[in-house]
Amino acid sequence: MIAKTPLGVPFFDAAYGGVYQGRSTLVTGRTNTGKTVMAFQFLRQGLQQDERCLMLSTRQAADLTICADSLGLPISSAVEAENLILLEYSDFVFGMDRTDAMVLPTDGFNQLKEVIETHSIRRVVIDTIVPWVTIQEVERLGQHVLSFARAFDRLGTTTLMTLPKPVSAMAHRLRKILEEIIPICIYLNPSEKSDRLLFQVTKYLGEKKPGPPIEYDIVNALGLAEFTAAPPPSAASSGPAPARKVPPTRPQAPQGGEGPASPRISFSSVMPGLRTDEIKRESGGPAESRGP
Repeated sequence: MIAKTPLGVPFFDAAYGGVYQGRSTLVTGRTNTGKTVMAFQFLRQGLQQDERCLMLSTRQAADLTICADSLGLPISSAVEAENLILLEYSDFVFGMDRTDAMVLPTDGFNQLKEVIETHSIRRVVIDTIVPWVTIQEVERLGQHVLSFARAFDRLGTTTLMTLPKPVSAMAHRLRKILEEIIPICIYLNPSEKSDRLLFQVTKYLGEKKPGPPIEYDIVNALGLAEFTAAPPPSAASSGPAPARKVPPTRPQAPQGGEGPASPRISFSSVMPGLRTDEIKRESGGPAESRGP
């Protein structure tokens, strides 16, 4: 039987017993729904279990530590102790600090694989996976995504991958392919009936029917926490109210759109100032630079 390990989000772990150890979990959602916050919880859980962790992000490492610390989810000490490695995409992608291009070298995955194996990494966050799975050869998309996902399975790491909300037909197709391959998929989305956020498990391999959406808040020192209604005024404490939803940690990027001429893969956001339909990548990547 495949072992499970806690994700780090208490209400999810209580309902499902965690995620599959050594496999990937996909988290999709628009900006400010808590994808990166959830990644911090996932890393904190791994560090508490004495697992060495790695996070690859479009954001600067210093910014990640500031955001995590501001949420009361400190990771600075883990970085200093070398139990957590923070990598920026600019380490793998020349010119990643520019907003007009994002080009993955063909040996990018091999570089990441070497870091993971050299440092005995057990938990990995890829925030976001768009640079790895976006290619111009649309007919090869399914094969490429399968190769990417299987490469992480062979590494044996428990991996959390984030994906911005798709806003084009091609982006929806990409998400569908990912959800067919990755065993656990979670969708974060604002509720249409309230100002709450909804945590929806859209796929859990082995479960016939995932549970209903769960309302959640982003709470200081906790991260994603199940929403519970405040007690009536008469029963409420006279002390200060607990911390509730924190300010957005990432500015809203321009909304992409579906191109009129050729298929484009467009998401609600990838990184500040960069539209995913502007991504240009060389042929290759994980489909050619496969794991062991």
